[in-house]
Amino acid sequence: MGTLFKNVNVVDSKSEFDQKQVNLLVENGTITKISGNNIDENNHNVCQIDDLHISPGWVDFRANLGFPGNEHKEDPTSASLAALAGGFTKVVNYFSVDRPCNDSSALSFSRGVRVPYPVDILNVASITKELDGKVLTDMFELKAQGAVAFTDLEYTSKNTHAFKTALEYVKNFQGLIVNFPFAEDTFPNGIVHEGSVSTSLGLKGSPSIGEVMDIERSLKLLEYTDSRLHIAGVSSAEGAEHISKNSNKKLTADVSFYNLILTDDVLVEFDSLFKVKPFIRTEKDRKALVNAIKKGSIQVICSDHQPQNIELKECEFEQAAFGMSSLEFMFPALNEKLVPNELTLSELISTFTHGPRAILDLAPTIIAEGYSAEFTLFKPNEIVSIDENAMKSKSRNSPFIGQKLKGKVIGTYKDNDLFLVSTFS
Repeated sequence: MGTLFKNVNVVDSKSEFDQKQVNLLVENGTITKISGNNIDENNHNVCQIDDLHISPGWVDFRANLGFPGNEHKEDPTSASLAALAGGFTKVVNYFSVDRPCNDSSALSFSRGVRVPYPVDILNVASITKELDGKVLTDMFELKAQGAVAFTDLEYTSKNTHAFKTALEYVKNFQGLIVNFPFAEDTFPNGIVHEGSVSTSLGLKGSPSIGEVMDIERSLKLLEYTDSRLHIAGVSSAEGAEHISKNSNKKLTADVSFYNLILTDDVLVEFDSLFKVKPFIRTEKDRKALVNAIKKGSIQVICSDHQPQNIELKECEFEQAAFGMSSLEFMFPALNEKLVPNELTLSELISTFTHGPRAILDLAPTIIAEGYSAEFTLFKPNEIVSIDENAMKSKSRNSPFIGQKLKGKVIGTYKDNDLFLVSTFS
């Protein structure tokens, strides 16, 4: 017995059926037939929902799921359920600064955490033991055990020698180094983008030149080592321009979703829910980042999910923690703001399907006969009200609570089974 998806609208830039309505049959976890005509329903489970859209399963390339170590903010149950509600079939979990994934036991513990909902958790390991650029981790062993990338988070480029050595070392096994160009050593203590808004509010700012300098140095090291480098959290027009001008095929980049839809004007009321890193910058920066997505020089949009306890947000802006709970709302927030005026639906969906899969060397998932069936099901035209009480995440640090956004995740299809969000409490 298979599963028949009737009258589904395909959203997949790599599929010949992109933007077409089809009937799609899955048997034993594989797409066996796609047709514009009817497919025999006999002996098959049928899924038919008005205006249902189907795409390859979504991958969140960058999130902090809270575990291990911060289960009071997010635990495996809440994180996987929030991911499912957000439409993700895979999430890349970045460790916290205070709990680096720096050896085989730490990675084994992370990989051994039982996730009760149908979401694959992929793990990133650290470059150095204490994120201080001194003692390298055994990246070869960590890669063999399943680490998908290596980073020292915002400290990656702080020690240039360790950064260069890591880039050289991972060439032996086609590993990936991730750098966050936060310029901690050049402009320390900044809490927002430096500009007219930060000046008027009297908040310590960090200018985009810091990000640009960090990216320039990273690109020079990439050229010298001929390795693989991913720039995470690009937030400025100048940073995006530098990446766009670089033709190195081993360079990839991502952007946090909020940098594509918000500007620093949202800070005027000192709402700490908008205190995030990378910083929310200007309309010029926002537009440049969207343009970089269209050109393909930035390949991935991430949720940058950072759950925080309410007491770490309900305090003075300067003292509040960075981060936004965003796994559940990334798609409707982006869809509301960007589609169709700035990005097509297919362009948007590609940044959390084909983009991250290619960078992570995951098996491609395409809506085509013969491919593995791992889907996200959604209705891009349905208006949803963001209800705090309906959130799956443990943390409520989201500025989108109370808003109405366009785009609803219906569920996922994974491991030969259909999972509808409405069936999970």
